Amino acid sequence: MGAVSDEDVVAELTHAGIPIDRYFLLGAPGRQGIAYWHPNNGVMACAMDDHALALACVEFLKSRRAHEFRTMREILETAGREQWPNWEKFDANSS
Repeated sequence: MGAVSDEDVVAELTHAGIPIDRYFLLGAPGRQGIAYWHPNNGVMACAMDDHALALACVEFLKSRRAHEFRTMREILETAGREQWPNWEKFDANSS
């Protein structure tokens, strides 16, 4: 794949029906992966065979000021604070 457009990135990230605002970056800076919040499954990682597309997705999410997390605890705290769909199902402290 040549140059990756924002339209390519949005198409890749939203093809499964997950809203773009549910995507976030996970991991240490410089080694971040892409993940998203799924209402039935919780945190889901994205795997992409196309390295250029994956890098473009990371940069796109950074440009949108997507959440950046290093731990599951940080994700669950944000999910609870922002009331992500079904967050309490995955939070051991919510019961």
